[in-house]
Amino acid sequence: MKNKILLFGFTASGKTQFNRLIDGHSKISVIERHDKLLNPLIKIYNDYENFGKNILKNFSNTEAGLKLDKSENERVKLKYTSKNINFNLNIYLVRLLLQETGYYTTEYWSFYKKAEEAAASNNLNDNFQYDFDFNLFEELWKKKIFENSKALSVEEFNDIFLESYLHAKGVEINDNLLFQSPNTLEAIDFVLNENFNIKIICLRRSYEGTIKSRALRAMYLDKYYSKKIDEITSKDFLIEYYIMQVLNSSYLERLKVAYGKIEDYMNSDKKKFFIVSSESLISDPKNTIKKVINWLDLPEEEILYESTFKGKKVENSGFGKIFDDDLILEISTQNFLKFRVENNNFFILLNCKEKIKTFYKIIKYYYYKYLSFKI
Repeated sequence: MKNKILLFGFTASGKTQFNRLIDGHSKISVIERHDKLLNPLIKIYNDYENFGKNILKNFSNTEAGLKLDKSENERVKLKYTSKNINFNLNIYLVRLLLQETGYYTTEYWSFYKKAEEAAASNNLNDNFQYDFDFNLFEELWKKKIFENSKALSVEEFNDIFLESYLHAKGVEINDNLLFQSPNTLEAIDFVLNENFNIKIICLRRSYEGTIKSRALRAMYLDKYYSKKIDEITSKDFLIEYYIMQVLNSSYLERLKVAYGKIEDYMNSDKKKFFIVSSESLISDPKNTIKKVINWLDLPEEEILYESTFKGKKVENSGFGKIFDDDLILEISTQNFLKFRVENNNFFILLNCKEKIKTFYKIIKYYYYKYLSFKI
């Protein structure tokens, strides 16, 4: 099986920029969009009993009307290596699995020949030319899965879709396949448990950058879908409102747990895990990518320091920055963020500026967490 590189990062961590830098390397093929195929495989892994009751039952009912003989019905199986899970595959079941992925978004983009530029864009209409042969993609994965009678491991199943994607994208399949992970650490645990032939790169933004991106993304989505927020009038107040929404939620706790686990991963196996600072990727892409290439034990190539797609240089107005770079948090908001990052430590109030505003935000946080009851 091909060597694989899993690129993990939360929303607006710089995955698009990373892909555009690594794309031109002669030994790496980048699957920049098809990033959710692991989702249904993980779902089955975590709850096979429910999958059997709710999915396989319908699967069996569909087959019954065809009166397929046993040899036809059991030609292809999907097998998990770390659990005693295996079941018959047919096109109907594969279609059900694909509903849990970004598959139909790929079809949609292919039809219009354009794709969303990146989650880190401040304009939801930013896009790029997406010349992708979706019909060829479908033809290839069907043929590779069903042309032979065999048992496929989940890794082989995943590889079939990755390689078919690259063919339909119109690029060569190199020795190393880089693809994006779903935005959940379950994906990392899964590929490790299933013993994928894989290395994992984790893009990690600062807490402040991640909070700003999440807040701004929510704001732009709400504006895009014409959500009305009557009490918010000015743009500055609007941004502050969304930032505080994120900071007052449990998102920061989940992010801290995730970052801690990423550190544990790397400390446990530095040959399999590599952490890349998103800020370093933006401010010093040459040295950052050079370190990644050295870690992958691949030759350094000059094209790595250009923004490329399908191995060719492309113009990218957003390259070298993240869209929230120009957003400066209020001092009291920075203090509140520090308070939340440091496990709600009141001692940050001792030496900070804007103590009263900061304290007010802390009081509001506890009020909404413990005293605000919504019917």
